[in-house]
Amino acid sequence: MELILMYRSFLFLLIFGFLCVLAMLDSPRIKKVSEPQKVINGKHWKTECKLIEINIDTGFFSGNGNRLDCAGIVENVKTHDYNTAVAAYTSSLTSK
Repeated sequence: MELILMYRSFLFLLIFGFLCVLAMLDSPRIKKVSEPQKVINGKHWKTECKLIEINIDTGFFSGNGNRLDCAGIVENVKTHDYNTAVAAYTSSLTSK
């Protein structure tokens, strides 16, 4: 009986821990940004903002980020999101 309770407690903690790790991960399937939105974000960040810091370590699960000054408002943007949005904006300029 005692062994069964220990097993259930262990199983509960294992499942709870697994769910917590999943919640902390930033899955790209959850936050998929459309191509037009990338161009809009890239235009905003490239023309209206100034890079303050580049490639900041923001933690193990978050990835690196950039810090931008946008008209006095500081925005923290993931480095990958910034790079892909600015590249989408730049390519939209050359394709016109």
